[in-house]
Amino acid sequence: MTKYKIQIELKTYTIVGSAEGYKDIDTDIIFDSVGIPYIPSKRVKGLLLDSARELNEFYEAKFDNIKYPDNIFKIFGEKGMTNNKNSFFISNLQINDYEQNRETLNNLIQNTDIEFSKENVLNYFTTIRTQTSIGENGISKDTSLHKSRVLKKEITKFSGEIEFNNEYENFMNLVCKNTKKMGVKRNRGFGKIKVKLLNF
Repeated sequence: MTKYKIQIELKTYTIVGSAEGYKDIDTDIIFDSVGIPYIPSKRVKGLLLDSARELNEFYEAKFDNIKYPDNIFKIFGEKGMTNNKNSFFISNLQINDYEQNRETLNNLIQNTDIEFSKENVLNYFTTIRTQTSIGENGISKDTSLHKSRVLKKEITKFSGEIEFNNEYENFMNLVCKNTKKMGVKRNRGFGKIKVKLLNF
Protein backbone atom coordinates (compact mmCIF):
# COMPACT_ATOMS: atom_id res chain seq x y z
CA MET A 1 0.00 0.00 0.00
CA THR A 2 1.06 3.59 -0.61
CA LYS A 3 0.52 6.38 1.90
CA TYR A 4 -1.05 9.68 0.85
CA LYS A 5 -2.42 12.75 2.58
CA ILE A 6 -6.12 13.51 2.24
CA GLN A 7 -7.44 17.00 2.91
CA ILE A 8 -10.97 18.32 3.31
CA GLU A 9 -11.47 22.06 2.97
CA LEU A 10 -14.73 23.56 4.24
CA LYS A 11 -16.42 25.94 1.79
CA THR A 12 -19.54 26.59 3.90
CA TYR A 13 -20.69 25.96 7.46
CA THR A 14 -20.68 22.21 8.02
CA ILE A 15 -22.25 19.78 10.50
CA VAL A 16 -20.28 16.56 10.94
CA GLY A 17 -23.11 15.19 13.03
CA SER A 18 -22.79 13.40 16.34
CA ALA A 19 -25.25 10.76 17.50
CA GLU A 20 -26.22 12.90 20.48
CA GLY A 21 -26.51 16.53 21.49
CA TYR A 22 -24.33 18.33 24.01
CA LYS A 23 -26.08 20.36 26.72
CA ASP A 24 -28.89 22.32 24.98
CA ILE A 25 -27.72 21.59 21.41
CA ASP A 26 -30.11 19.41 19.39
CA THR A 27 -27.79 18.62 16.46
CA ASP A 28 -24.15 18.64 17.42
CA ILE A 29 -20.80 18.08 15.74
CA ILE A 30 -18.12 15.53 16.67
CA PHE A 31 -15.32 16.80 18.90
CA ASP A 32 -12.68 15.37 21.22
CA SER A 33 -12.39 15.59 25.01
CA VAL A 34 -11.10 19.19 24.98
CA GLY A 35 -13.56 20.44 22.34
CA ILE A 36 -11.49 20.26 19.14
CA PRO A 37 -13.61 19.09 16.19
CA TYR A 38 -12.50 16.25 13.94
CA ILE A 39 -13.88 14.10 11.13
CA PRO A 40 -13.99 10.36 11.95
CA SER A 41 -12.28 7.96 9.56
CA LYS A 42 -15.47 5.91 9.04
CA ARG A 43 -17.33 9.06 7.99
CA VAL A 44 -14.64 9.93 5.42
CA LYS A 45 -14.53 6.38 4.06
CA GLY A 46 -18.32 6.46 3.64
CA LEU A 47 -18.11 9.75 1.73
CA LEU A 48 -15.44 8.41 -0.60
CA LEU A 49 -17.29 5.14 -1.15
CA ASP A 50 -20.50 6.98 -2.08
CA SER A 51 -18.50 9.17 -4.47
CA ALA A 52 -16.84 6.11 -6.04
CA ARG A 53 -20.21 4.46 -6.64
CA GLU A 54 -21.54 7.66 -8.17
CA LEU A 55 -18.57 7.81 -10.54
CA ASN A 56 -19.07 4.19 -11.48
CA GLU A 57 -22.73 4.82 -12.35
CA PHE A 58 -21.73 7.83 -14.45
CA TYR A 59 -19.10 5.93 -16.44
CA GLU A 60 -21.39 2.94 -16.93
CA ALA A 61 -24.05 5.25 -18.36
CA LYS A 62 -21.72 7.29 -20.59
CA PHE A 63 -18.95 4.93 -21.63
CA ASP A 64 -19.53 1.23 -22.24
CA ASN A 65 -15.81 0.46 -22.16
CA ILE A 66 -14.97 2.30 -18.89
CA LYS A 67 -16.25 0.72 -15.70
CA TYR A 68 -14.97 0.81 -12.14
CA PRO A 69 -16.82 -1.85 -10.08
CA ASP A 70 -13.65 -3.91 -9.59
CA ASN A 71 -11.82 -0.82 -8.38
CA ILE A 72 -14.49 -0.10 -5.79
CA PHE A 73 -14.32 -3.62 -4.37
CA LYS A 74 -10.53 -3.83 -4.48
CA ILE A 75 -10.05 -0.43 -2.81
CA PHE A 76 -12.84 -0.32 -0.23
CA GLY A 77 -13.70 -4.00 0.20
CA GLU A 78 -17.20 -5.42 0.33
CA LYS A 79 -19.56 -5.00 3.27
CA GLY A 80 -19.37 -8.01 5.56
CA MET A 81 -16.10 -9.24 4.03
CA THR A 82 -12.80 -9.24 5.94
CA ASN A 83 -10.41 -10.33 3.19
CA ASN A 84 -9.79 -6.72 2.15
CA LYS A 85 -9.34 -5.04 5.52
CA ASN A 86 -5.59 -4.52 5.08
CA SER A 87 -5.80 -2.99 1.60
CA PHE A 88 -7.36 0.32 2.66
CA PHE A 89 -6.71 2.58 5.65
CA ILE A 90 -7.78 6.10 6.54
CA SER A 91 -7.16 8.02 9.76
CA ASN A 92 -9.39 10.54 11.48
CA LEU A 93 -9.04 13.95 9.86
CA GLN A 94 -7.72 16.63 12.21
CA ILE A 95 -7.01 20.35 12.19
CA ASN A 96 -3.44 21.49 11.55
CA ASP A 97 -1.03 20.92 14.47
CA TYR A 98 -3.70 18.93 16.27
CA GLU A 99 -1.51 17.22 18.90
CA GLN A 100 0.24 20.43 19.89
CA ASN A 101 -3.03 22.37 20.07
CA ARG A 102 -4.73 19.62 22.05
CA GLU A 103 -1.94 19.52 24.64
CA THR A 104 -1.96 23.31 25.04
CA LEU A 105 -5.74 23.51 25.37
CA ASN A 106 -5.90 20.59 27.78
CA ASN A 107 -3.33 22.31 30.03
CA LEU A 108 -5.42 25.48 30.00
CA ILE A 109 -8.58 23.56 30.90
CA GLN A 110 -6.81 21.72 33.75
CA ASN A 111 -5.36 24.96 35.14
CA THR A 112 -7.71 25.97 37.96
CA ASP A 113 -6.29 29.50 38.02
CA ILE A 114 -7.63 30.21 34.53
CA GLU A 115 -11.31 30.39 33.59
CA PHE A 116 -11.09 28.27 30.48
CA SER A 117 -13.24 25.31 29.44
CA LYS A 118 -14.24 22.97 26.63
CA GLU A 119 -16.99 25.47 25.77
CA ASN A 120 -14.34 28.12 25.02
CA VAL A 121 -12.70 25.75 22.56
CA LEU A 122 -16.00 24.82 20.91
CA ASN A 123 -16.98 28.47 20.60
CA TYR A 124 -13.74 29.20 18.76
CA PHE A 125 -14.27 26.51 16.14
CA THR A 126 -18.06 26.63 15.84
CA THR A 127 -21.17 28.75 15.89
CA ILE A 128 -24.82 28.03 16.70
CA ARG A 129 -27.61 28.13 14.14
CA THR A 130 -31.26 28.09 15.21
CA GLN A 131 -34.44 27.33 13.29
CA THR A 132 -38.09 27.08 14.15
CA SER A 133 -41.30 25.92 12.49
CA ILE A 134 -43.85 28.59 11.61
CA GLY A 135 -47.55 27.86 11.95
CA GLU A 136 -50.33 28.92 9.58
CA ASN A 137 -50.87 32.01 11.73
CA GLY A 138 -47.31 33.17 10.99
CA ILE A 139 -46.19 32.54 14.56
CA SER A 140 -43.50 30.02 15.52
CA LYS A 141 -44.84 26.76 16.88
CA ASP A 142 -44.30 25.94 20.55
CA THR A 143 -41.29 23.71 21.30
CA SER A 144 -40.19 23.88 17.64
CA LEU A 145 -36.92 25.75 18.28
CA HIS A 146 -33.99 23.63 17.07
CA LYS A 147 -30.33 24.42 17.74
CA SER A 148 -27.49 23.12 15.57
CA ARG A 149 -23.78 23.55 16.19
CA VAL A 150 -21.89 24.08 12.93
CA LEU A 151 -18.21 24.17 12.04
CA LYS A 152 -17.07 27.61 10.93
CA LYS A 153 -15.80 27.60 7.38
CA GLU A 154 -12.89 29.73 8.61
CA ILE A 155 -11.35 26.56 10.12
CA THR A 156 -10.94 25.66 6.44
CA LYS A 157 -8.92 22.43 6.48
CA PHE A 158 -8.88 18.99 8.07
CA SER A 159 -6.28 16.45 7.01
CA GLY A 160 -5.13 12.91 7.70
CA GLU A 161 -3.51 9.82 6.20
CA ILE A 162 -4.97 7.47 3.63
CA GLU A 163 -3.39 4.27 2.29
CA PHE A 164 -4.33 2.11 -0.69
CA ASN A 165 -2.71 0.34 -3.64
CA ASN A 166 -1.10 3.03 -5.82
CA GLU A 167 -2.43 1.48 -9.04
CA TYR A 168 -5.75 3.11 -8.12
CA GLU A 169 -4.29 6.59 -7.60
CA ASN A 170 -5.94 8.12 -10.68
CA PHE A 171 -9.31 6.70 -9.73
CA MET A 172 -9.00 7.92 -6.13
CA ASN A 173 -8.07 11.38 -7.39
CA LEU A 174 -11.34 11.41 -9.31
CA VAL A 175 -13.22 10.13 -6.26
CA CYS A 176 -11.85 12.96 -4.10
CA LYS A 177 -12.63 15.63 -6.69
CA ASN A 178 -16.17 14.27 -7.04
CA THR A 179 -16.80 14.49 -3.26
CA LYS A 180 -18.37 17.91 -2.82
CA LYS A 181 -20.70 17.72 0.21
CA MET A 182 -20.73 16.14 3.64
CA GLY A 183 -22.64 16.15 6.90
CA VAL A 184 -26.14 17.09 8.02
CA LYS A 185 -28.38 19.53 6.08
CA ARG A 186 -26.20 19.36 2.98
CA ASN A 187 -29.26 20.08 0.84
CA ARG A 188 -29.84 23.35 2.71
CA GLY A 189 -26.55 25.04 1.88
CA PHE A 190 -24.46 23.39 4.57
CA GLY A 191 -21.53 21.03 4.09
CA LYS A 192 -19.95 22.17 0.83
CA ILE A 193 -16.38 20.88 0.75
CA LYS A 194 -13.32 20.43 -1.46
CA VAL A 195 -11.39 17.17 -1.11
CA LYS A 196 -7.79 16.71 -2.24
CA LEU A 197 -5.55 13.66 -2.42
CA LEU A 198 -1.92 14.62 -1.88
CA ASN A 199 1.29 12.61 -2.06
CA PHE A 200 3.33 12.49 1.13
